[in-house]
Amino acid sequence: MTMVGGLLFPALSSHAAVGVTISPAIITNDFVGKISITVTGLTSGKTIRIEKFPDFNTNGAVNAPENKFLWRSFLVTDGQMPLLGSCTNLNVVGDMDGATNSQLRADLFFPGVDSTLDHFALKYLIRVSDPANTFTAITNSFEVRQKIYPQGVTGKVVASGTGFPLTNALVVVAHLHSSGGYGAVADSGGNFTIYSPAGTYQVIGVYTNTFVSGTVTVSSNVVTSQNFTSTPAPFTISGKVSDISGGAGLPGVVVTSEATNGFSVGFTDTNGNYSLPVNAGVWRLQASQNGAAALGYVGLGDRVSTNVTGNITNLNFQLPKATALVYGQIKDELGNPLLAFDCYAEDAINFLYETAGNSYATNGAYSLGVLAGDWYLQPESDTLAQAGYDAPQGVSVTVSNGQCLRVNFTALRATNHITGFVKDTGNLPIADMKVDAYVTFNGSNYQTGATTDGTGFYSLPVANGNWNVSVDCDNDQGLPSRGYCCVNSQNVNITNGNGVANFTATVSGQLVINTTSPLPTGEVGTFYSIHLDASSCQSLTWSATNPPPGLSLSSSGDLSGFPTTAGSNYFFAQVTDGSQTTNRAFSLIISNAPAAVPDVSLYYVTKLKAFRQTSAASPALDTNNGPYHAFLAIVQSDFDTVPIANVELPGGANKGFPFGNSALALQIHETFSSQASFDSTYTNGDYTFGMACANDGFQFPVLTMPPPTYPNAPRVTNYAAAQSLNPASAFPIYWDAFSGGTTNDSIWLYLLDGNGLQVFSTPYPSTDFAGALKGNATTTTIPGGVLQVGRTYTGILTFFKLTSSDTSSYPGAFGGTFAGAQTSFALTTPSTAPTLGQPVKLSSTQFRFTLSGLVGSNYVIQFSTNLSQTNWATLFTTNAPVSLITILDPAASNNARFYRARLGP
Repeated sequence: MTMVGGLLFPALSSHAAVGVTISPAIITNDFVGKISITVTGLTSGKTIRIEKFPDFNTNGAVNAPENKFLWRSFLVTDGQMPLLGSCTNLNVVGDMDGATNSQLRADLFFPGVDSTLDHFALKYLIRVSDPANTFTAITNSFEVRQKIYPQGVTGKVVASGTGFPLTNALVVVAHLHSSGGYGAVADSGGNFTIYSPAGTYQVIGVYTNTFVSGTVTVSSNVVTSQNFTSTPAPFTISGKVSDISGGAGLPGVVVTSEATNGFSVGFTDTNGNYSLPVNAGVWRLQASQNGAAALGYVGLGDRVSTNVTGNITNLNFQLPKATALVYGQIKDELGNPLLAFDCYAEDAINFLYETAGNSYATNGAYSLGVLAGDWYLQPESDTLAQAGYDAPQGVSVTVSNGQCLRVNFTALRATNHITGFVKDTGNLPIADMKVDAYVTFNGSNYQTGATTDGTGFYSLPVANGNWNVSVDCDNDQGLPSRGYCCVNSQNVNITNGNGVANFTATVSGQLVINTTSPLPTGEVGTFYSIHLDASSCQSLTWSATNPPPGLSLSSSGDLSGFPTTAGSNYFFAQVTDGSQTTNRAFSLIISNAPAAVPDVSLYYVTKLKAFRQTSAASPALDTNNGPYHAFLAIVQSDFDTVPIANVELPGGANKGFPFGNSALALQIHETFSSQASFDSTYTNGDYTFGMACANDGFQFPVLTMPPPTYPNAPRVTNYAAAQSLNPASAFPIYWDAFSGGTTNDSIWLYLLDGNGLQVFSTPYPSTDFAGALKGNATTTTIPGGVLQVGRTYTGILTFFKLTSSDTSSYPGAFGGTFAGAQTSFALTTPSTAPTLGQPVKLSSTQFRFTLSGLVGSNYVIQFSTNLSQTNWATLFTTNAPVSLITILDPAASNNARFYRARLGP
């Protein structure tokens, strides 16, 4: 024997000593990637067996009872990859270096096809042996450690009756309604701690001649303490898992058995034989589909039931080897690979077979080994839902022997939730009940699922869309299996928010009306409809006594019609299911229809002078912008309520407004360079509007414009401050008072950026007079964060003086004439980039310099003694109280000192 790296290897004369390395050798159970087992020193083309055992006593040797837990076992041949047809079956281990070179590299994806087994935190032994016995078996260590979540379960497993600890018991917490789980081994005192995400789990303990089974709820940020007592198992069920063709045993396959109040586990040995402890009663067994898939076989779809009254032998499982492969990738809608999500395929004709797969690192690739024929395949929706994804619905495929068929799946990221409760008519929760939801998005179907907790609450992760939510109605595990009637599904539309769907189930044999009184309010002349809901396991027939005038109740429970009379209504609704009848009194208020909204809310004529302010002095007429403006407008109550309109000026000229579907406010705007031409076109007198209204017919209101008295030119009084404002802080704008301004007049301020885009505005008087600044206002505030640094903006401040009004020519609409004055001015936000002045050396240890920046900005002053190195250190941080700061460095002992200023933090 030869010692290499602390391990014993046989010294063979025909070739170099066989060596085994494992990389990585230690991982945590949230690891996603590959475990590479490299075996060197083989004869060319050699076939070896690789096995995985727990190392309970950590002595580096496979002892009893460790040899009863054959975790995995597989044959690997030098130079042979795990091909099925022309494609690689990722579930099966092969020589992934692909060369016949006297060594092999077996890559084990982690997690593999059985994620629960892989997530056991244990020390393991990897044993490499030769079926032909040309070298002595070699072992090497591999360890999976727990990821430390902020929650989990801790406790003790003990024997029933004696209370003795179950030393080295395998303890697993498994998801109740989906694959996956976490496990650890109990210590000599039977103590265990398992960390996991929050949720409700089934607890399973594996031990000789007994079994442990229970449930535990793990809450966020809480390590739950719970002990478990085993159930005596005086009997065993034993048999063999083998190849259906040649009868060869399949090693390292988990066989599970479940009863009403128990769960037991066994492992097949090297020859495929298994034995598991049970007690009297009906047990349902299954050879793991995951374990079969890892060996390239196809599992059975259903469990096998047996009634145990004593030891049972020869309960065998014969499995076929996969002859075709379905493969592809699982990604999200952005093309990101989704890793460590399980998928399955089931025999679509006889439902005899079912196989398993997983999406592996690094590209989300999966493989499903199947037989020739028709199959239905899909990623597991429950597993995806736990991670916040909506699963694509499955697809049906047909494959032939030796065929490789590519099928890709795309899951949706779920950014919202549908939540609710499932309860009975007595408001008692229905726990551990499956709730599913389905949606069609861009022509593809998706689904998600959840299970109710102890309070009946569920939460479904969903993307945007119209979801159909339903409670499981299956006779085996759904509402009927609990003695409840099925409930109707509900549609919940999700648009960037969460939704709610509550369900109330009726006990079989009951008839209950679920709709409560009062009913939603209706309106005279407006169609009303509501469905009255009741629960029964039978078909329902509805009727009503004295429903509100204009409404009727259909036999299916729809109360609908056009209400004709306002007032409070009281009536009875009755429902029968053929064997029972019940009724309920309802109240329903019908209100009068609201007054009709006119097609026009405002129409006006405005004459305005434009000014420009460039200093703190009074503004001057803006000859680059008019400076004389005429505005005539019709503000519609909705788009296209005034499809066509015009106005006749006092001099007889006609002006046409834009079409009603172009904007809400239809406006005519003309500019003039001289007062004379302005006043000759838009003179004093009557302005006659002609409006072809969609609902109000033709309207011809007249506005009389008096000789205008224009407001004073608006002047910003803090103009200087507006030229150097800090955009991070709120900035008040002040102006001279509007001479003669009243609450009937209005003021409007808005800001434009360099591209002419509006970045701020007070309420626009034409469409929001109630919210607009009134004529007696002298200030408003620009909020912090609206403007950006280093920019120049244009402000427009306008005074509107009401000179005449009319509310009778067009009832419901306000007409007015206005005289206005408008001033444009600049606002500037200086750059926050700091500037340092030239340092002055005051002494052998002191430098002084200045910092120029924006008042209120945070700056970090740093120094270095060598510009060629990135050794900048912070001298201090300041929030600039003034724009120019003098800075003193009192500890500058170096001959050379470099400084820099940075914006932040």
